[in-house]
Amino acid sequence: MNAEVEEKERRAAIMAGYADTHTSAPPERKVIIDDVEFAPPTSLPESTRAEIAADLKADPLSPRSYDKKPGGSSEFEEAGVRGAFQDRGYFKVLATAEVRSIRSDAEYDHVAVTIHAEEGPQYRLGKVRFRTADPEETLAFPKEVLRAQLALGEGDIFNVTIIRLYLERLRKFYASQGYIDFTPEPQTDIDDSTQRINLTFVFAQEKQYRLGKIEVFGPNRKIEDVLKSQFKSGEVFDSIKLDRVLQENKSALPSDMSPEDVILHKNVKAGTVDLWMDFQTCPDDPE
Repeated sequence: MNAEVEEKERRAAIMAGYADTHTSAPPERKVIIDDVEFAPPTSLPESTRAEIAADLKADPLSPRSYDKKPGGSSEFEEAGVRGAFQDRGYFKVLATAEVRSIRSDAEYDHVAVTIHAEEGPQYRLGKVRFRTADPEETLAFPKEVLRAQLALGEGDIFNVTIIRLYLERLRKFYASQGYIDFTPEPQTDIDDSTQRINLTFVFAQEKQYRLGKIEVFGPNRKIEDVLKSQFKSGEVFDSIKLDRVLQENKSALPSDMSPEDVILHKNVKAGTVDLWMDFQTCPDDPE
């Protein structure tokens, strides 16, 4: 997935908070896990089994998450079960889940889960390195600054979720500094002799953008005044600040605003981005 598509999806998720959505479809019934068992043989400590069971029971799930993909595993097995093991260092775990229906009540379907797992060795974090995808390009920020944002130290139990959160933190950090097309790629080097996973983060930093013009099209221009009071032409474009300002000023936005109403028009050669907001097809703001 390229950076532009990721940016659109990220903004779509944020924009969902700006407008109320209505649907006539009935709400989907959720599934609650009442019991988790681990099929023998297993070498997992009892405390680790309890932690994984608690993770899997924590939130109701969609029944679709248990559907097996053709010739493969289910979302529950990949993200839920395997993810819970990988967050505790079992990076190479092979796991399947047997789901049995127990009962249903007015709100939820209740199930029991039996996990069949070959957990493999438990890994710890090794060395962490950074480099750019372009060998002729230098990192935009010191390695110490980048490393400080990773909440894992060398020797800590490897945790996939913490790595994912770190990647998102990196995207936001770079986006706040004008690198709106930034893409990080983690590469793993597994040393089975030491049970360490060395990480190299490869950065496609792309261009740093500065703000060009701000233009709002539509009958109500209140949001344009807000934006021009918060952003100045020529400054480094901070897309995270833009999201925050729009969120904080929802009352000045049309009620049916959509992600398509916010357009970032990039001039790659000039390194500028114009912010356009098109409300011409949106209803007037409520007074």
